Amino acid sequence: MSGKELKELEKTLTLGDYQRDGDERTPYEREQARIIHSSSFRRLQGKTQVTGADEGDFHRTRLTHTLEVCQIGCGIAARIQRNFIKYDESLSPYINDAYNSFRTVTASACYAHDLGHPPFGHGGEKALYSLMKDKGGFEGNAQTLRILTKLEKYHETAGINPTRRLLLAVLKYPVSYEAAISGGHAASLPPKCRYGEETDAVEHALEIFSESDRNKFQDFSVKGNVVKPLYKSFDASVMEAADDIANSSHDFEDMIARRLILPKDLKDSISPIFMNSGYKDWLGRDLFIDRGEKFDDIYYDSKKRKKFVGGISALLLNSLYIKEVPGFTHPLLKYNAAFSDEAKSLIKLLKDKVLMELVVNAPEVQMLEIRGQYVIKKIFEAFSDSPEKLIKNWTLHREESGSKERGICDYISGMTDSFAAKIYNRLYSPGTGSSKDEI
Repeated sequence: MSGKELKELEKTLTLGDYQRDGDERTPYEREQARIIHSSSFRRLQGKTQVTGADEGDFHRTRLTHTLEVCQIGCGIAARIQRNFIKYDESLSPYINDAYNSFRTVTASACYAHDLGHPPFGHGGEKALYSLMKDKGGFEGNAQTLRILTKLEKYHETAGINPTRRLLLAVLKYPVSYEAAISGGHAASLPPKCRYGEETDAVEHALEIFSESDRNKFQDFSVKGNVVKPLYKSFDASVMEAADDIANSSHDFEDMIARRLILPKDLKDSISPIFMNSGYKDWLGRDLFIDRGEKFDDIYYDSKKRKKFVGGISALLLNSLYIKEVPGFTHPLLKYNAAFSDEAKSLIKLLKDKVLMELVVNAPEVQMLEIRGQYVIKKIFEAFSDSPEKLIKNWTLHREESGSKERGICDYISGMTDSFAAKIYNRLYSPGTGSSKDEI
């Protein structure tokens, strides 16, 4: 494929961007700059990753996590370009960087992937979902898409005016909320979905695909009362892999460094699993666990801990390969980045056994999560009674959102942890707040 043909091909993936005189950047470079300079991106510095943003100065916030996901994502993109550029001639143009597309889109998707997450982490997400369950729903990734296509301020009606390719890269869950609910989702947790309000943007992004590809891409399965989307684009699979690596390794480091996992946990719960023959054979040569050193040394020695965490990240990244997804014809849907079976097993262990069972479900963390849910619900309750009196520029919020509830949800989900706490105290705690406070 010639350079001219590639440039024409890439135009089919853009939304119709505007360009200032003298701006030599590609649409992909412009939208990346808009994400980095957006208010939604800045607010990530005050949002919970696993534990509260104000609980210390070592652990990750949503912002530092996002920066690390971007670095990992660019590493994955580089690996794909080195090892798979000739994998399939139909895919090659999409991972060729002659026009700053693949790595730039990967970085932008990673920068944007958590923009829609509300204050107080997944507890905040659960609270907003419970409030919006009958009013269009709430889900963090769906809110990210909404921010990029509507709420940010670079374009009067189109958010940052994203390219089609970026929309596909952040569209982790192509199933609409309405389809998920009608399909049988009845769990207390929000379905993995996108909002019905963003249907026009999603349909625009999918225009480049055949009708059969479009229909199949939005398929889902139902297991019990949980709807699970089945497919994602190639770019979204790269972004999600980077997020999985960061969540599996860096969150693990934070939990040990902050003593949320105890030496006994490492010895009794985690070490035996790592030392079983399957993991040891896979991890042993690259990590230190088969060279006579104790696994729980990572609790006391920060250098060994950093080496261990870095080793896990490298192993996971290097286990990635490109798999073919049956039934699709377009290369952006026909291929996904995927982990080896060993890597998937390790990610599940670190996320489910370590992070969820030993940390997130611990009473100390659950108390804070419940408090965050309560704060959000009480703020929502107050705003619902009189939004025009309590929310600055309410008319603008209402126009952007289409309904009172969605406007309030948009406003609250954009808050940092500390701002939400300040608003709650201002509303409900006597003796706090001043008429001169910034709100």
